[in-house]
Amino acid sequence: MMGGAREEAVWYYRLGEQTLGPVPWTEIEALMTDTLDGPDLLVARGGDQTWRPAQDILSEQPELASGAEPERVGWVTEPEAPGAPAAPETAGWAVEEGGPVSAEPAPLTVQRPAVLMESGLPREPGLGAWISQAWEVVTGSLGAFIGAMLLAGLVTIVSLGICAPALQAGLVLMMIKRFRGEEVSATTVFEGFEYFLPAWGLALLAVGIALVLNAPLMIPTLILQFQDGNQTLLGILNLVGNVWGQVVSLGMGAALFYALILIVDRNLGTIAAVQTSWETTKTNFLSYVGIILVLQLIAGLGVIACIVGVLVTAPLAPAAQVAAYRYHFREAT
Repeated sequence: MMGGAREEAVWYYRLGEQTLGPVPWTEIEALMTDTLDGPDLLVARGGDQTWRPAQDILSEQPELASGAEPERVGWVTEPEAPGAPAAPETAGWAVEEGGPVSAEPAPLTVQRPAVLMESGLPREPGLGAWISQAWEVVTGSLGAFIGAMLLAGLVTIVSLGICAPALQAGLVLMMIKRFRGEEVSATTVFEGFEYFLPAWGLALLAVGIALVLNAPLMIPTLILQFQDGNQTLLGILNLVGNVWGQVVSLGMGAALFYALILIVDRNLGTIAAVQTSWETTKTNFLSYVGIILVLQLIAGLGVIACIVGVLVTAPLAPAAQVAAYRYHFREAT
């Protein structure tokens, strides 16, 4: 009876701006373990009037708890089937102390769990495992990735950079497909144009944040250069500015670590993807900064090895990020 209650696909949950479900409680349990804390994860059964923290539900219904490892699953989106459990009537409501604060319903995305492809790579923890899997994925389809990098570079130059964010999304999509065990070709990179607007939104947001954070040093440096001011002070400002710029770059890379992957894999909008990425990385922020630094060093090794080395090492960073994403977001890819 208890096992049956845990396995009934009657639960919905909120992630970013999306309502996902119906899923069994085992998937809610997996999210509480790997992605979100119980008090932060809002859930509801079909037909419920409000969202509630998963931890509160678990306290009231202890029979839902189990030490058993839930089945690891991926997700495929499909139309809501006739007879499926009704979604919460207030699917878009935000829950705070005192109840729902908005009666404006959000669009409902109905998804069902699907067992990962047998040919897909397993989810493994740790940067070493993620880099190892990234190497396996990239070298396993090296011709496709080199071709994709060359095509992306050519189209980026011809389009004066306009197509760059979409092509980056296409490269991420290639990584996701390879981790699933699917075949890809160099032209798969052009499928990233399906995410043209949110990918551009992410790029613009990142540039905007970087400009704001760097402005306190950039503005006085530009003034001194324009006025031909004190060269010693100008040199100090340039040095400090370069160091601070690297710090900002690493910090933003950590905060937005999963944003583009979330746009591609879950079709999230820019803001929802950024929020979800930040909610996941902020608790281990310095660790993610370290990961970004290591991935940049690996890319730097490719520069030392000239053009061929860059074409091999450049895809390793997004591939390692997808490997980390698959581990931390159990219901993804």
